[in-house]
Amino acid sequence: MKGDFSRIRFNPRRQYTAVLQQQGRVSLDADSNEQAAIDDYLSRHETVDVIGAFGAPGHDAGFAISVSGRGILIGAGRYYVQGLVCENGVDPLSYLGQPYPPIATPADSTLLEELSQAREDSHIQVFLQVWQRLVTALDDPCLREPALGQTDTTARLQTVWRVVANLVAPPAAPPPGGVTPNLPGLRNLAGLIEGNVNRVRLAPLPFFPVPTSGAAQEPAAKIDCCTAMYDASTSLTSTGTMSATTAAAGSDCSCEPIPSAGYQGIENQLYRIEIHHGGNAATATFKWSRENASVVSSIVSFAGNTIVVDSLGPDANLGFPKNGWVEISDDSDLFGEIPNSPGLLYQIRDTDPTVPSVTLANPVIGIDAGRNARVRRWDQAGPAATTAGVHLSTAAHFALENGIQVSFRPGTYQSGDFWTIPARTASGHLDWPPCGSATPAELFQPPQSTLIYNAPLACIHWDRKQQKAIVEDCRRFFLPLTELSAPSLSKALHVTATSWSNDSMITADVWVAKGLTITLDGAPTSPISSGNFLVTLESIFDPFPQGSLRITGFHDMTAQRLPSTYLRTVFELDSTITVQGPTISWTLPYLNAPESQIFTINLIDAGLVFGGLLGRYGRVRVRLLGNTISSGTGKGQLFLDGRCLGQPAVAANGLSSIELQLPSGAGEPSSDFESWFYVAPTLLIASVTVAFPALFVIGPNGVLEGVADRPVDGPTASVNPFATVTVNYRALTDAEITLTLLDSNGQPSQLGNIESPVTIHPGQISTNTAVSITRSTPQTNGQFATETITVHASIVTAIGSIAASPVTFTLTGGSFQVIN
Repeated sequence: MKGDFSRIRFNPRRQYTAVLQQQGRVSLDADSNEQAAIDDYLSRHETVDVIGAFGAPGHDAGFAISVSGRGILIGAGRYYVQGLVCENGVDPLSYLGQPYPPIATPADSTLLEELSQAREDSHIQVFLQVWQRLVTALDDPCLREPALGQTDTTARLQTVWRVVANLVAPPAAPPPGGVTPNLPGLRNLAGLIEGNVNRVRLAPLPFFPVPTSGAAQEPAAKIDCCTAMYDASTSLTSTGTMSATTAAAGSDCSCEPIPSAGYQGIENQLYRIEIHHGGNAATATFKWSRENASVVSSIVSFAGNTIVVDSLGPDANLGFPKNGWVEISDDSDLFGEIPNSPGLLYQIRDTDPTVPSVTLANPVIGIDAGRNARVRRWDQAGPAATTAGVHLSTAAHFALENGIQVSFRPGTYQSGDFWTIPARTASGHLDWPPCGSATPAELFQPPQSTLIYNAPLACIHWDRKQQKAIVEDCRRFFLPLTELSAPSLSKALHVTATSWSNDSMITADVWVAKGLTITLDGAPTSPISSGNFLVTLESIFDPFPQGSLRITGFHDMTAQRLPSTYLRTVFELDSTITVQGPTISWTLPYLNAPESQIFTINLIDAGLVFGGLLGRYGRVRVRLLGNTISSGTGKGQLFLDGRCLGQPAVAANGLSSIELQLPSGAGEPSSDFESWFYVAPTLLIASVTVAFPALFVIGPNGVLEGVADRPVDGPTASVNPFATVTVNYRALTDAEITLTLLDSNGQPSQLGNIESPVTIHPGQISTNTAVSITRSTPQTNGQFATETITVHASIVTAIGSIAASPVTFTLTGGSFQVIN
């Protein structure tokens, strides 16, 4: 910003959020300006975080491009570009009627005429070009205060926008021996390159890439116009850097170290070093000003080498000195095809305060006084100062004045790159590296610049059959935060809830007991059956049993099960579907169902066991066909907008999963809803065993003291009997198992009991439970009897308690002794 500032200071890395005044201190423009920079930074980044780099508000989407006849029209409304709001209040606004139309570029009628005659696949790319500029009293007279004698007090920062259209032709066939890149849309580019005029970090208007060599090229995948525009680079980066120091003082012939002379000026200054013509260190040029290039006047008229200005400045220090240098420019440079291009440099021969006027060394050319022509003072002097600026040199320091010298490193420099150097008389030092710089410890600093953004708006194609232009809208849209759920309220049906969690795990018994339920935000009236409510089961299929395989021509090999390589068999499942209001239910009848249905369910469950043993479970996919599920008829018919996006989540087992963002809806009526979950087999008891199938009472005369696992004539050791329950695969959740001891009459045994219930924990496949013998068997005619005891076990499932095959053991009374 070329304003009359004491310094420009703002470093976002310090994360300052406010500038606070202190009592009794001097108020400086730098502090107020830093607060403005902080507010701008926070506001723009917050906007980008909320709506993205580009976006049009849904209720006032601006800058819609249309074609009427041979003219391009711009719709009213707002559009946000990198956090900057652009607003067009005219509907429709003509292409050439913009506040800041692109100067010296083809009119929209010319572009459309060229498009109609261009090669097939040619199109017009339309961008919204945005940047910020400093506005002073020369640009807006309202900034002058009549009470202070029309003196200006402040300046303004303005967002400049304009719509730019460029005709883009498809890449031409490469000529023999090489390829010349085609850069459509940048008229007079050769002249710009010859003049070495480049704009600072200009976001170039993109074009389709072309081959860069004469070699044969593979056919490239065709990229649609809007995507190509968004994929284009948004900025050019300068790699050159500059440092500023003060020159050393002269030697006094003593042995003492030579101190730095420091800054020798008598006034505080803000020096500005700005690249005039871009290029590398050998070709780039610069200009400099001790007043941050803020000394500028309007050109009223000119003739030959004399220009009449509105002012020669408030005093001699802020005027236009003889033999000094000025830059003359107008809106053709500011709003040209490449925005903010530099003007032309002229040396002053004399001034006449009576007119007032300035006489230059050369005649003024290429300037239109009716386009806000300006004359701006720069302070380079001596033989190094030329009409092209001062040439950079990386070999030595370049002395400015008052002991200040600058040096540059090799790299690329863009026209408009600038550095500001605060110089202070109180300390005799330069504020360098600037305390607000991104790299405060580095002497060589990268430049500051004005960023220019190009936001894609539209692509205009030519329909050869209809002989008219077709507009493809490339804008992006957003809704207010208060309407984030607005897609579910659009004119369509949407899925609002499901009875399962996407990418989750359930067991087959839960699936059978609960079925599947999907809730919409409206009641469907179209028929819903297994034709448009699709449920498929993908189960593990292993064609190779465990063990050795013999393959003809190969040696014997053992089947190795690779955890990431296995086959799935897909089954389409037809079942009962009912609709009640907005709820669609899909069920697998099991209880009180015909035997054939029960057999089918059991067959599915059995098929899941194999995968469960391997830790690979069945996968159920659910899909609603959006083009067949609707409500209403005629113009009021609403179809399902079922598309919904996934988001990362963590399942109950700690593994990553994908959840669906409900309600569904992406503004695409008749789109499908898809979800999936995993199903494990019903957890069943595979076997029940007892550790000692035959037990004998230990104790004198049949008095129970313990039990042994075999009869002996002498003393014997006691044992602790237990039962082992094994399930059909490793449990996923806690499962409760109930056990009982029954006598030969099917009644609870009076001889003992068993610990019940027991729990199979996740990851377990079996568990043990203690069997306690509390009494001996009765005697008959003095003989101890043998009693058969049956162990019954059942497991609780979602469809009820399921019993396992019972197992028995025997208990024989006796008078065996216990070994102590």
